Amino acid sequence: MKILIANTLEQKGGAAKATQRILQSLKDKVDINLLVAYKESNKDEIMTNESICFNTLKNLIPKIDAIPKLLYSKDRKRPFSSSLFSFGFRNVVNKFKPDILHLNYTNMGLFSIKDIGNFNIPIVWTLHDAWPFTGGCHLVRDCKNYVNHCGNCPALCSNRDNDLSSYVLSQKVKYWKDRDITIVCPSNWMAENARRSTLFKNNRIEVIPNPIDTTLFKPKDKYECRRELGLDTKKKYVLFGAVDALKDKNKGFKYLRKALEKTDKENVELIVFGSDNQGIELSIPIKYMGYVEDEEKLVSIYSACDVTAVPSKSENLPNVMIESLACGTPVVGFRVGGIPSIIKHDYLGLMVEPYNVEELGEKITTVSNCSRDSIQERHGYVKRNYGYNIVSDKYLRLYRDLLKEKL
Repeated sequence: MKILIANTLEQKGGAAKATQRILQSLKDKVDINLLVAYKESNKDEIMTNESICFNTLKNLIPKIDAIPKLLYSKDRKRPFSSSLFSFGFRNVVNKFKPDILHLNYTNMGLFSIKDIGNFNIPIVWTLHDAWPFTGGCHLVRDCKNYVNHCGNCPALCSNRDNDLSSYVLSQKVKYWKDRDITIVCPSNWMAENARRSTLFKNNRIEVIPNPIDTTLFKPKDKYECRRELGLDTKKKYVLFGAVDALKDKNKGFKYLRKALEKTDKENVELIVFGSDNQGIELSIPIKYMGYVEDEEKLVSIYSACDVTAVPSKSENLPNVMIESLACGTPVVGFRVGGIPSIIKHDYLGLMVEPYNVEELGEKITTVSNCSRDSIQERHGYVKRNYGYNIVSDKYLRLYRDLLKEKL
């Protein structure tokens, strides 16, 4: 069995991290390689497009891919991808000749809509956002247009039935309607959305969570980690993190900011990773960790903190939550998206009704003061539900089932 797993970026972002972890969980069990549009390492098992045409255009591809939206709407705040242009990665797949193509995040030039429709092998597609079943947006929020047909797209600030989102969705229907695509959703919430969609309502849809290496992400001594990071051993630390944590409005920093006003400001500090100091003024001290590539350091950061806050407006299966719990640190988040599928027990953390900042502040205080007796319980929960062996076995069963069906 020969698997090619594909993601636009090799390292940066939640989808890249999840893709790498799926790869690592499977690499000793199956012949698997990774295809990326933007390669950052020298690893032989990671493939990209080496053509002269691609290398010439590489820096322009994200801008070229964004042209349709920019021509239609000047609003750059809401993420929207059309993926109408092909940049040659289908040829790389065809030369490699995998038995199964496992897609993840495919925008910014990896595959066009037509590319995906023209593959003649089984496709497994792990959804890290809603784009595969919408007319171009990545976060559906309250919009349900994808259930029947897109148009009047909020992401485009459009009031037209036949807008760009309607066209993009029609292209997906045209090229994917009869394709052998199996959808994998990391959360029940995403699976429910996919099942309602006009694109995937008749497709096979499985729920398989993103995996995590619980031999790496495990509890460390809190006070040793604090000394290592130069933190006060007596303070209460609230952790907030994501790629571009302060810029990405979906991550909900504005809610956390208001919620922290409700805490004991004399003894609380905020730690932010994924963003540098942007001159944010807050009534409590902030320590910025920047973008953390070293996962050992990330484990120390989680272990040093008392609670991880995830005030996002929309989430699938946030890596931050799983990582935090694996390190023994409880979490607090809004009852949105896939978060309820994680926080099933009080020892894991607490959920807050969207977007109640007063309750968010109260529950951050409650959780940060909770007993440390549940540290190993949290790690054990993650190991039983998200560990490498658990998740990789589910993917292996799916791969084998698809190839059996093909034969």
